[in-house]
Amino acid sequence: MLVYVFAVLLFFLLMFIEAGRLKPEYLKIDDSRLGLRVALLSDIHIRLLRVSPKRLKSVIRSAHPDLLIIAGDLMDKPSHLDRFLEWLKSLELDIPVYLILGNHDYKCFFKDPTARERLLFNLRNLGVHVLINQCAVFEKDGISVAISGLDDFRHGSRDYDAAFSCRETADFRLTVSHNPEAALYISEEKTDLMLCGHFHGGQIWMPFHLVYRILRKETTCRMGHRKGFCTINNIRVYISRGLGNVLIPFRLGSRPEITFIDI
Repeated sequence: MLVYVFAVLLFFLLMFIEAGRLKPEYLKIDDSRLGLRVALLSDIHIRLLRVSPKRLKSVIRSAHPDLLIIAGDLMDKPSHLDRFLEWLKSLELDIPVYLILGNHDYKCFFKDPTARERLLFNLRNLGVHVLINQCAVFEKDGISVAISGLDDFRHGSRDYDAAFSCRETADFRLTVSHNPEAALYISEEKTDLMLCGHFHGGQIWMPFHLVYRILRKETTCRMGHRKGFCTINNIRVYISRGLGNVLIPFRLGSRPEITFIDI
């Protein structure tokens, strides 16, 4: 009996450890030669985040990205707001940061409507570009990237027109949506690449894809588009496994990631 108890405890310990083992991923868009590197983080879920800020900061600095995108799900409760802001400050980023909101962020706002304005106010004070159905242009060495930030698919507005307002003259058109489902609702000519999160790569592996069958109802997920690079509605999409955790601080077969994308 003690052997079984020990085995179960060891299994949970290993999942707890894996939730803190950051794995950098690298993606190169073959048909683009702009010489820019985009860093992508998603699904921070600050309360259950196990990845060390020191380790994350070191990986970012070693990879030398030109900009960082944070694709939503920053926190789960309004009380986590200050912790998220302190975490962001601790990264000591010296590159532009572009951020969108996810479904868990909106759940915070439902609980405390003032949390939204407090979050946005503090992010903008830190110089973060918050894109809620908005478009921003990143420029470096004469190269321009239009970044279209889409509002959360579940709880935000799906009026995406303004998010694509600055794309015409850009050298590359990048779209960020927390939920990959948004790819089904935009046309392929609007973007060269979409960056997403939301699914956590399953977070805890289960046989026969049970974690997706039981917990996920999204069309894209049931189509098999759950993590990594894929094509949805003729749009190139990268789905991050995310950095943090939901419900429990465990991962199995889905290590937390930061992605570096060369365009």
